[in-house]
Amino acid sequence: MKKVLALVAAAAALVSFNPVQAEPTEGFYVGGLAGGNFLQTSKRSGVDYDFRAGYDVGGFVGYELCDGFRLEGEFTYRHNSLKSVKFGSSSFNSSGHYHSMSYMANLIYDIPMCWQPCGWEIFPYVGAGIGYSNEKVKFSHHVETETEFTFSSHKKENGFAWQVIAGLGYEIDQCTDVALEYRFHKGQLEKIYNHSLNVALRYHF
Repeated sequence: MKKVLALVAAAAALVSFNPVQAEPTEGFYVGGLAGGNFLQTSKRSGVDYDFRAGYDVGGFVGYELCDGFRLEGEFTYRHNSLKSVKFGSSSFNSSGHYHSMSYMANLIYDIPMCWQPCGWEIFPYVGAGIGYSNEKVKFSHHVETETEFTFSSHKKENGFAWQVIAGLGYEIDQCTDVALEYRFHKGQLEKIYNHSLNVALRYHF
């Protein structure tokens, strides 16, 4: 127990945060993001999909207000390969994929302070977005019996989408900053949820 407490204390000392006020800025910016996309699924009509870890890439343009808020337009593409499909208690290795294209309008708030772990100035932010998403799941499975056959299925949904965002940013210079962020995205496909961990790069004009 003492060793565990010592490790916790050492970690806390390593990332000791000293809050300071961040300087507000205003103006346009553009950027891109890329990272891993992880699908959370649950059974639907007795069918459960198991997806591999995938990826997402996107771009955005925004305007930063002097009161800490940012308005942002974003496009993101997500892709995950299918590992298996489970019917009841039986699981089958299958080929297929999930992909989506989303068009989002985000409102992001830069929390008016920064922390300085190990001398780095880290700026936290949170946000939310609404928009439109085009999602598709497709799979096929080949059955080898006396009479071989392949069955396949696909599901496609377009419509309203929403997301929440949380991130930590670091200012490289006066015009450029980089961020590590988490995004939870939900489209119209039932019981499929996107969890993304991204690196984002922004350039301010």
